[in-house]
Amino acid sequence: MGTLRPWLPGLAGAFFAGLLAAPEIARGESRHLTMLGIPSATVAPHGTGFLTLQYGSERPGPGTGADASLTFGVGFGDADETIGVQLSAEITSMTDDFADSGYLGLNFSRRISAGATPVYLGVGVWRLGAWGDAGGLDPAFDLSLSFFPTINTRNGPAPLMVTLGAGTDVRANDTEPGVFAGVGYGFSEEFGASAAWYGDHATIGVSYAPRNLRNVRFSAALVDVTNETGDRRAVAGVTLIFPKMY
Repeated sequence: MGTLRPWLPGLAGAFFAGLLAAPEIARGESRHLTMLGIPSATVAPHGTGFLTLQYGSERPGPGTGADASLTFGVGFGDADETIGVQLSAEITSMTDDFADSGYLGLNFSRRISAGATPVYLGVGVWRLGAWGDAGGLDPAFDLSLSFFPTINTRNGPAPLMVTLGAGTDVRANDTEPGVFAGVGYGFSEEFGASAAWYGDHATIGVSYAPRNLRNVRFSAALVDVTNETGDRRAVAGVTLIFPKMY
């Protein structure tokens, strides 16, 4: 088992931002939103922390076997009124010497439009203070917009999450600037799904929020669906949410 390829802030950062923003933004609609595979313009609410463990299947190429990572994050401030901030730490090495490789991430979020479709502007800085195998990576930056429209379905109103953005390290194995976009849909109170494009590959995924475990989320995604970059693999994750850390 090797180290998780830092193909974005880790699946955890993108996943968590979507799932926590959804309940407040969807105006009481009992639907579970998620966004897998790309950064989001939203952050964890003030005082809320999360811990995500994710596991990726084996990928093609030498030294690229199955891998795992662990991400911890916490939110500060209020993106609706001032600026929301999310600080995260990602451990990219889960075998051999535990936590001998990783980096920090810092995200900022601000709601720039309310009304029928709330819009959030986000700025992310990744790979800060990298150590171990990740130590040679330069910091990466991204800018994104996340929209939360509501559509009418046969079962009533349903929320969407639409994200558009660009970053410094998106294409060509995360070495070249590029753009990303994604759409998330809440099927029910428990299930959500998303499809996203990150520079040069697509990711599809689903997430599950058990009714009897309100602070637990499960996710599964297929990265590089069409094997465009020769790096197709499955990634599964579980997130624990801590609503009142401070």
